[in-house]
Amino acid sequence: MIQMINVTKDYKGNSRALNDFSLSITLGETVGLAGPNGAGKTTTLRLLATLLKPTSGQISICGLNPLKSPEEVRRRVGYLPEQIGFYKRFSGIKNLEFYLQFYGLDVHSSNVRELAERFQLIDMLSRPVGKYSYGMIKKLGLIRIFSCSPDVLLLDEPMNGLDVEAQITLKELLQEFKTQGKCILLSTHLLHDIGDICNRVVIINSGKKLADRSINDIKSEYEQRYENFDLTNFYLKIIKGNEKS
Repeated sequence: MIQMINVTKDYKGNSRALNDFSLSITLGETVGLAGPNGAGKTTTLRLLATLLKPTSGQISICGLNPLKSPEEVRRRVGYLPEQIGFYKRFSGIKNLEFYLQFYGLDVHSSNVRELAERFQLIDMLSRPVGKYSYGMIKKLGLIRIFSCSPDVLLLDEPMNGLDVEAQITLKELLQEFKTQGKCILLSTHLLHDIGDICNRVVIINSGKKLADRSINDIKSEYEQRYENFDLTNFYLKIIKGNEKS
């Protein structure tokens, strides 16, 4: 579903965000992307969402080249950036109507209201987004991408700003999508969420991949050496260069 081969991304001013980065994610996998601030996580998601073009390397999403077929890729991908843009003078439901039309959907034929009820946002849909809190905007963004039932989910810090109930709802939805054979790439600093949600963790720093491991494999190794499994310890050892990837 996702294939990145030797991808490099340079910005102006000789700033290199990704350096010969490769990643492969198959059907039904949920992969957590972890790393320090400025490691290249958001750049990776933006490249896959067709918002950036690689300096070099190859990218394939659902068998499509995002450089040659960007519109088709966007119809297959649901992208949640950390900072979500909506028309603040429009109501939540009007924003969703505007977005869904690009997918040939409307709020009646999709599961918008079911999702709004699950995220406890149903009573806010008629109000202008400018009156929403940050957490409400995050919920509306999640409703927007889940209502389109994309094949690939790209989530940048999706738990930020969500209340406890919404975090539980999001984890349930991600599990449902995974069982449907969807492909999920989740970027977050919350390592316990990666441990709870993901099949694999990819650790990146300074644009380079340092580790790509199954959560179960890491857990098995650590439980043999330590009393309790803690993904944070594995992460810190990788970042500090004290652990094999």
